[in-house]
Amino acid sequence: MPHPNRPLIPTADSRYQILVTDDGSYSLMDTVLEESYHSGSGAAAESYVVYLQNSRIASRLRQSDNLPTRVFEYGFGTGMNFIITASLAAAEKQPLLFTSWEHRLLPGVVFEQLQIPSSIIAAEKLELLHDCSAHARSITDAFLRFRDELGNTPEKGVYRFAYTDDIILELNIGDATTISPTALRDSYQSVYFDAFSPKTNPDLWTEPVLRTAFELLENNGTLVTYCVNSVVRKLVAQCGFKVTKEPGPIGGKREVLVAIKTPDR
Repeated sequence: MPHPNRPLIPTADSRYQILVTDDGSYSLMDTVLEESYHSGSGAAAESYVVYLQNSRIASRLRQSDNLPTRVFEYGFGTGMNFIITASLAAAEKQPLLFTSWEHRLLPGVVFEQLQIPSSIIAAEKLELLHDCSAHARSITDAFLRFRDELGNTPEKGVYRFAYTDDIILELNIGDATTISPTALRDSYQSVYFDAFSPKTNPDLWTEPVLRTAFELLENNGTLVTYCVNSVVRKLVAQCGFKVTKEPGPIGGKREVLVAIKTPDR
C-alpha cells in the first residue's frame, strides 16, 4: 500500500488509481490487488535504475555501436520501462527489439492519464535519470495510437508496435508461464522481470518460469528485478544464475537483484 502522504488520483477506470510518487512521476495502484505498479519513492527513477542501469542496457545503448539491443520483459504494466528504454535508444540512434508479456493490458485512457513523458521530465530535473526525455513524448503518443487500435480488451496474441524501423515493441497478451524459449527466434541481452510481487502473483516467481528466463538470455545476459528476498534469490540461483544485489534508486529500495548468465553455467 502507498504511504498515506502520497496523493492518489482517480482514473477513468475504477480498478486503478494514479499514485504520485516522490520523484514527481506517476505510477498506478491496482485497487483490486491492492498493489502498486512501482515504488512510491519514484516510478521513473525505479524503472531507470533497476532495469536500464542495473541490466547494463543503458550503457549498451550509449556505446553507439549500432548492434541490435534485445530486451525481454515480464509485465508490461504502465509501459514505463519500454518508454524509457525506447527513448534512450532513439536518443542514441540505436536499434531496439523490446519483447514484453502482459496478462491484462491497461485501458488506453489509463495509459493516457499516466502522462509518462511528464514523469520522465520530472525525474530528469532531479537528475535521477538522463537522456530519456527528448523522444518520450513522440514515442508515447505513437504508442497511445497503437493502444487505441487494439480495442478495449485485446485478444491473446502478439501485437507489433514499430516506432521506427529499428525500434520495435512486440507486445504479447497472454499467460507468461506458457513462454517457450524454443519458439522465440532471438536471444536477449536482458530480462526485465517486473511482475507483481511473489505474494500477489506467485505463479511467475517459480523455478520453471525463472529457468525459462535463463534460457532466453545470451551468455553474460542479465536478469534484473526489484525483488531481492531470500526465497527469490535462491530460486534464481537454482536456475543457473550468478546472483548479486545492487543498490536501488535513491530514496527507494536499499537493494535490488541482478542475476548474470555466466558462460560456465
